[in-house]
Amino acid sequence: MTLQEINTRLVELRSQIDLPEVDLESIETEINNLLEEKRTLNDKAEKREALIQKALVEPQVIVEQYEERNSKIILTISERSSQKPQKTLSENKVFSL
Repeated sequence: MTLQEINTRLVELRSQIDLPEVDLESIETEINNLLEEKRTLNDKAEKREALIQKALVEPQVIVEQYEERNSKIILTISERSSQKPQKTLSENKVFSL
């Protein structure tokens, strides 16, 4: 069951509580079961989010190449981020000495 389905069913059960022929014990049992299932789903969602956050690494600037040509230093720099690992930004920086 999804959270939306659980919430929908809880609303349905609330509307049945005031009916004279309702079995309150069965409604109570179902409500308790739905709330437990809702807690389980929320706990799993929180755990997933915590693991995602744990796996994220701050972008790193990495010097991939170092060359010295005619008194100039050329660095090839890449920025990598675990948020978008397929994207690599490369650029050359030239520094005069």
